[in-house]
Amino acid sequence: MIFLFTNIYFIFNFIRMIFLFFYYIFIVLLITNALNLRSNKYIFYKEYAAIISLLPFVKLHDLIIIYDSKKQSKIITIDYTPKLHELSNLILGKDVPGYIRIKKLQSWDLETWYKTPSVSIKDIPDYKLRKTLNNVKNLWNKKDMNLYNNNCKHFTNFAIQYLLTLDTFEKKE
Repeated sequence: MIFLFTNIYFIFNFIRMIFLFFYYIFIVLLITNALNLRSNKYIFYKEYAAIISLLPFVKLHDLIIIYDSKKQSKIITIDYTPKLHELSNLILGKDVPGYIRIKKLQSWDLETWYKTPSVSIKDIPDYKLRKTLNNVKNLWNKKDMNLYNNNCKHFTNFAIQYLLTLDTFEKKE
């Protein structure tokens, strides 16, 4: 008889522990969801720059500027560009290797942007932004670019369409 009561007691405690486990999981999920609803929004917009900084008045290059709506002093730019030594081949209409360039700035200034070196996606401290930019990079699987297709304008339009599908990004009008 004692054996029966200890088994019932054990089963009761086991069920209670399982219930508490799922209860705490539910509470944690509720808290995380509430924090995500209040997470920062990122604002982005398209900007135009010169292809070569020596000709600043010829603004034919497209790039995207992204900043946190709460911390407007932290700006990330992303664009698609050829290597500088391949620029002459690009102008001649040839296919050249392109790469996605990311820069971090304190505030938006075109002259500062020209002088700022590129950074890796890994150097972006914000996890959500880093993950989003990594997704953009992986989805844009074009290796070569030329003047007519797969250029900076195509990349910018692609990235804007992708960012518009995300809840945490908002386009500045």
